[in-house]
Amino acid sequence: MGLWLVENFDPRSCTLQLQNGHTIHITVDDVTAVLGLPKGNIEITKRTAKAIPEILKEWRWFFEKTTAYITPRALRRKMVEVDVVDPWFKCNFALLVMSALIDPMVNGYVNQNYIDHLLDVGNIPNLNWSQMVINALINSKQVWMKSAAKLYGGPILFLMVFYVDRVVLFRRIVPRVFPAIKNWTFKLLSKRERDEIKLGGFGYGHVDTALRLENTTPEEGNPSIPVSDVPQPPQHPQPQEKDTPLPEGLQGFINEITSHTRTIATGLLKVARLVENAPTAILEDDRFKKMFESARQLLGFKTQETNI
Repeated sequence: MGLWLVENFDPRSCTLQLQNGHTIHITVDDVTAVLGLPKGNIEITKRTAKAIPEILKEWRWFFEKTTAYITPRALRRKMVEVDVVDPWFKCNFALLVMSALIDPMVNGYVNQNYIDHLLDVGNIPNLNWSQMVINALINSKQVWMKSAAKLYGGPILFLMVFYVDRVVLFRRIVPRVFPAIKNWTFKLLSKRERDEIKLGGFGYGHVDTALRLENTTPEEGNPSIPVSDVPQPPQHPQPQEKDTPLPEGLQGFINEITSHTRTIATGLLKVARLVENAPTAILEDDRFKKMFESARQLLGFKTQETNI
């Protein structure tokens, strides 16, 4: 489902292209309705690559790093180590949301491009998070179209929940709530994906109206930020040691593994497109079924008992 959604999102018009010529325009209000994120009056902009604000240097000190190589897992570990919800905890939580939900990095590290907006954590609700999702959606598709490896770093969870909420298959089974993501579990998303594959592909169904927003307007004005809500620099000194270099020959080995992994991923994407667009008649062919089941076992899936 994720691959189909990325392929059928048009960044020029910010629309999702469905079957039979139908389209759905994705708006800032849609993001708020699906994820429940604020759409405040402060735009979230990306820092320039060479700009390293003081808050970013201070934040990296917590991880004893001077580089950007900090993973979301390391960030999560740092958060659970503390026993108080201080401004740095709030800053870390916002970074985790940015890195996992909104604008993930294809290299797997924490997205640190927006950290200067988190200096005053009291202003976080006044940021336009929903517009940030729209920007990330458009930019990530443009980058993906130019990427030979087809590595996608964008708000794929938003796209999936937006799609299953707006495009109803037969009848609505999952009750609609605000935000829409509240009722869509991973298990339900996986079932919806399987159902659509069995029925011939994605993009069919009834297009429902947009979900109504509830209590999403941020408070007016821009209140002053208490000193206690401003992250303070850590007390320990800035680390001087650089990242430990890899042993000789290991980097080349890792590069080779990465290259082959990307080749496999590209091949799997092509196979997925072929299966998705396969004629209905071939789905009942015994040779196709055997080939399909062999491919599933090769990828680690359990033997499928039912028909395709």
